[in-house]
Amino acid sequence: MVLAGCGARPTAVAACEWTGPHAVLLADDIRHAEDIAIRYADSVGYRDGWRQTREACDGALFVGLAASRNVSTAEIAAAREQLDSRGFDWLVNAPMAFLYVALSLIATRRLQARFAEERLAFVTALAIMSVGLAVAIVAVGQLWASGVEVARIGNGHLSYRASRIPWSGHRIETFTLAVIATWALAVAQHLGTRTRHSAPGTNP
Repeated sequence: MVLAGCGARPTAVAACEWTGPHAVLLADDIRHAEDIAIRYADSVGYRDGWRQTREACDGALFVGLAASRNVSTAEIAAAREQLDSRGFDWLVNAPMAFLYVALSLIATRRLQARFAEERLAFVTALAIMSVGLAVAIVAVGQLWASGVEVARIGNGHLSYRASRIPWSGHRIETFTLAVIATWALAVAQHLGTRTRHSAPGTNP
């Protein structure tokens, strides 16, 4: 998804004009207007003044959008600010959580088997591994989140819209949660192993 989305050439827009509305929700029309402005600026070319071209097109499009929906440009601006607010993104977070738990379980089991009689070595290896896995999941999750966003928008040039990806704003929290999760899984596996070994009828 990441390679296909980023490799796709966005369709150029010949004119900066609003012909909507195009969607039921105002937020969706705002996203559509933003995409038109970015595609229009891209068609002009990546050079000095690209941002000014895009912002001028934004202004013209939002005036047309406000007129087509019979709302004020102030209401458009207020609704646009809400685009940064998102809930839990299942398409991004659920696959990353599943991947991380699976990798953590595999890694901690191997560490327990390798350092079964060496507690200090196990704790040291677990600390290093938990940090490494957390860094990796933050990086992979960013790529996955960007790819999902590209697929949703249908334009490989996210521009300033990349800052709206929730994953981008929670890297430290994600890293911390990942490290804690690895240690929790390691403790849970250790307790489970002790319970099985101490159960009646099992060999010590």
